[in-house]
Parts: sequence; C-alpha cells; structure tokens
Amino acid sequence: MKSIYIIIGCALAFLSCATSKNSIETNKSTEYNRQIEKVFIVSYKVDETEKTMKAVSEVIVNSLKMKNIDSELYYKEFDDLELSPELPKEKIDSFQPDVIMFIALKSGMYNSYGLTELNLDLAIVDLEMQKVVWKADVSSKLKARFGFQGLENKETMKKLGDSIVQKMIEDELLNIK
Repeated sequence: MKSIYIIIGCALAFLSCATSKNSIETNKSTEYNRQIEKVFIVSYKVDETEKTMKAVSEVIVNSLKMKNIDSELYYKEFDDLELSPELPKEKIDSFQPDVIMFIALKSGMYNSYGLTELNLDLAIVDLEMQKVVWKADVSSKLKARFGFQGLENKETMKKLGDSIVQKMIEDELLNIK
C-alpha cells in the first residue's frame, strides 16, 4: 500500500516540474477603448537572444492569427544607445496597422537542458493616439527539464502565445470575430 503512495507522490512531483506557468501583469490606459484588428509587431533582439525572440514572436503571431487578428512581424536589432529607434515606415504604412506592439526580452534563465524561465516586456502604441495604451510584464516558466528544450517544446511555447493573446482579450483590446 505504501508503494502506491510513493508512485503517486513521484508522479505529482514530476508533473509539477514539467508544467509551464505563465504570469502576465498588464496596465491598460483607461481612456483606450478601441478594438485592435491589425498589429504590427516589432521584436527586439541581439545576437544572443535571436533564437528566443524569434520563437516568442512567432507564437504570438500564430496565436493572434488563430483569433483572426492580422499581424506583421519585424525584427529590430536592440541598441542600448538608441533613444528613438528607426522603424520601417514603408512597411508600417503599407500594412496599415491599428497599433504597433513592441516585444523585448528582459531576462532569461537557463539550465543544462536550455531556457527555463523567460521575462518579457510588451507595449502597444496606438498609431492614431501616438501613445502607449497597454503594457505587459510577462514571466514564463518553461518546460526545460527532463530532456525538454524550453523553446523547442511547441506545447509550452503555444501556451505562452495563447496566454498573452488571452490577456489582450480580457483587457478588451482585440476585436474577436
């Protein structure tokens, strides 16, 4: 009988270690009430974070697409000294988005299996208002244990993208058809 409790305890311990957890804290402008239909995404990267930022940005694009939100993704080299970043005006003008979403990696933690924790800053700028209307602080504990690579685990990354988009829906930002 004791062996069944040991097996159940081990299984619960394994499951708690292998699950991904996402925490998203947001701040939406009280005067903003538009519903977003088109998002131009600017993903900041440096050489060391290129793989991470591509994985994160692509899952957000895919999650938006699943909700019929049109988006276009642009990668921008991050420069600490650059006060006003140059954005691709022609691409933005031709896409005609409602907003621009900026994604930046704050920090990440690694173990021998890969990325285990990810902290992101997101901001949405409304082009008509010319100001930030939504900010998000995203923390995610990824499945990078027991042989799972955090970024390469499609289920974990999909949950991250879906969590961000769900938070945008809860904050009444997205026009879901």
